[in-house]
Amino acid sequence: MIDESGLCRVVWLLLQSCPGKAADIEAETLAAFLAAVACGEPGRARLASRLCRLASIGASRLVQGEGAERARPGADPVSAAPPRP
Repeated sequence: MIDESGLCRVVWLLLQSCPGKAADIEAETLAAFLAAVACGEPGRARLASRLCRLASIGASRLVQGEGAERARPGADPVSAAPPRP
């Protein structure tokens, strides 16, 4: 579980929408955060909020990708035969 309050706030809604993917969301958040730190600008204004926002974007992409994966056609069984022409 992410203990840093800024990152917790950033991913809270994502964790609520996909509780079964909590570990994956947290891992992606931390990976995106570290990538943002690696290419960050130390003298930039509002650095902490920028890093948290970039971490949120990384986690959001994971959740969106999961949603797109589940929404593919043909994934669920059909309950009835199609209408005849």
